[in-house]
Amino acid sequence: MLPDSALEDAERRAASWTGDRRGFEVTHSNSRRRDIHEEGEIPRLVLSEYEDYDMCVVFNRTVSQPNKLMTREEVLEELKSVCRARVGKDLREINGSFTFHPVFQEKTVSGMTRQAFHELLQKMFKRVLDHLGAFYREEEGCDKNGNKFISIRLGEGGCHLISDNLRYPLQLSRDVASYRQFRADADFYPPRLPFEPSIEKYGDRLIWNRYDRLSRTVKLTNELYEHPETSLFRSADRLRLLKWGIYEFLNLDLLCDKKYVKTYYCLKQPAIERSLRTSWASFRKAFQFQQPLNDIRNYYGEEIALYYAWMGYYCTMSIIPAIVGLIVGILGVTYNSNMSFNNSLVNKSRLVYCVFIGIWNVLFFAFWQRREKLLSLRWGVDSILDSTVEENPNFKPSEFRVDPSNPSHFVRWFNPHRRYFRILLTSVVMVVSILGLTLFVNEDMLDAIAKITEKSGSENYWGVEDWVRYLVPSRHVAEHAAIVVMATTLLLKAYNIVFKSMIVKNLGHFENHQHLHELTSSINLKLFVLRIVGYFSVLFYLAFFKEYYNPCEETSDGRCLPRLSKQLLNFYYVDLAMIVMEIGQPSIKFYLNKFLNKPVDMPRYQMESYLDEYSGTSGISGEYLEKIVQYSYTGLFSMACPFLPLLGLLINLIELRSDALKLTAVYRRPFPRNATTGLGLWDEIQRSMTFLGILSNVMLCMFATVGHGNPMSEKLTGSLILLLIGVGLKDLIEYKLPAEGEEYRLLKARMQLTNHEALWGKARVSKTG
Repeated sequence: MLPDSALEDAERRAASWTGDRRGFEVTHSNSRRRDIHEEGEIPRLVLSEYEDYDMCVVFNRTVSQPNKLMTREEVLEELKSVCRARVGKDLREINGSFTFHPVFQEKTVSGMTRQAFHELLQKMFKRVLDHLGAFYREEEGCDKNGNKFISIRLGEGGCHLISDNLRYPLQLSRDVASYRQFRADADFYPPRLPFEPSIEKYGDRLIWNRYDRLSRTVKLTNELYEHPETSLFRSADRLRLLKWGIYEFLNLDLLCDKKYVKTYYCLKQPAIERSLRTSWASFRKAFQFQQPLNDIRNYYGEEIALYYAWMGYYCTMSIIPAIVGLIVGILGVTYNSNMSFNNSLVNKSRLVYCVFIGIWNVLFFAFWQRREKLLSLRWGVDSILDSTVEENPNFKPSEFRVDPSNPSHFVRWFNPHRRYFRILLTSVVMVVSILGLTLFVNEDMLDAIAKITEKSGSENYWGVEDWVRYLVPSRHVAEHAAIVVMATTLLLKAYNIVFKSMIVKNLGHFENHQHLHELTSSINLKLFVLRIVGYFSVLFYLAFFKEYYNPCEETSDGRCLPRLSKQLLNFYYVDLAMIVMEIGQPSIKFYLNKFLNKPVDMPRYQMESYLDEYSGTSGISGEYLEKIVQYSYTGLFSMACPFLPLLGLLINLIELRSDALKLTAVYRRPFPRNATTGLGLWDEIQRSMTFLGILSNVMLCMFATVGHGNPMSEKLTGSLILLLIGVGLKDLIEYKLPAEGEEYRLLKARMQLTNHEALWGKARVSKTG
């Protein structure tokens, strides 16, 4: 960090650049630009609140059994596992004997103690940083552990080198376009091109866009730039390039697994996070739908920004079904509190509500596809190159092969047939686990299966309802039903947490996916299937089958819609309680670690090592899973409980701000990952839910409500006719509302024209435009 005198001088010299819109306009000639700080106030540039470095790696002070001797073969085997860079003249040499990359400077390897090997790894890590042109500082931790903290920032030269090697896409400047109407349009976003030094300059100016103001005003040489913001790279860009650069030589994740590295994380920028907490992560804004998406994208990356874009759009689109559901729910409570559906007005209102929810489900997905396409185009998600797709750190290649697209490079390869076989094995484990969960939480299904197969029931099997009746004797049936519903909900939540934390992650790693987005998609799909089968099998059974095999005692005609409604409401109540736990649990853990380690005047960047990591099921994947399941409740079962959309809207408005608070204050700053395929898996799940929503609403109308008293043949025939009509209407809506709308096509055409001009040198920035 800068000394106090230099800080004071820096703040005086930077005053004219900061604190208001004028500093923004000095750097960006067009004041209508919306690339950064689209909404809210620009964070004030206070250098004392600025973190010079981007990333921190924490090496353990010592390792287990530090005096244990390692033979030469053991040392070589450990180095082979953690050192990724290999050199050789041909594939036979690379796949055979291991040759160290020259950056490691280890031509001979001898036996040593484990502590000496640990120190060797630290030296090798610092050599890699020197090779990448990174600045770093090395300090001992202030707590009782005394671990070694290495803070890192990738220099401009290193960013150029790695970007050129990976052909990293950067956004062009708006001024590259020679058309005045492009530059004057606030909604015009210039395209992205793979970085090449040969086209870095356009006339006397850089053609690349320049993003956030805060992260590039100070040099690590303790000197200010003459003109701030001369870097081509955002903080998010530098973090990605730094991680990819290190990963080409050393596998940090494997070093963490082997306990040589305690952890590594992105460093927070307090000024930016303070601005985000004011304009975004505040419960005072819980009932406001506007979000600073560009600020979120620039700081946290496109993957997280797309989630909050979807979440905000979901809340906005939920307003109308919440109002309609409230009206239908009031009618039902007023005229049909016991859900007998003898009142014609209630029957008609429920029928209309079924049709409305089915259409809303399709329209929401169609309109979201349009918005996602537009955001992906603006943020460059669709311009990601294969060279910049993040590799799975735990991928274990079987051999190296020649890259077909670049014969001078070698790629890591694993037999796809072996991967498919592993996926088959994990699928078997999933099926067994899901069946066990389903039969445990609802033993009535065993009775139904026994009656269908004309066998004796499951007299010796005890499920949740039997245990409740045994442990909680009561004269009132309704009390039993309420306890059964709550017990089922809690058991499903507990099983989901255990399965998520202990089984699914290991199954995903066992499949050995090469790219990180493939691994996360595999894990997320398993979690969703577990959730959807475990939860929805209970709901579907209550809605359509239970009354035929084991009628509910709450109603005179044996229907189970009241219990279904209670089950759905309990899911929402538990989700509301989980909001408190999601914030409270990591906060308590942070203060507990702080108390146990007793840090003395610990710097902010070291204190961040006590925070929990925001990743995996504790990060954006877990958020998607919770919201998609809740979205499915609304689309499939709102007719049984019309208050669901309103309750879901209120919970989502609160959870949107609580999730933002977790990001800015409770968890570490996550690595700003790009959205390789947009929402990817979650879009496919939503597409499936639109069809299931039509099917579920049709069956609720024909089996459980309007057509309940009709013969089974009429129910099936009516369901089939309504299903065909619904699917036809769904296809018509998707045809009339394609994902690539007019605004998308216009922006893409403008980008292509600007891209062509920038590449071929035909653009000329003139006063007349």
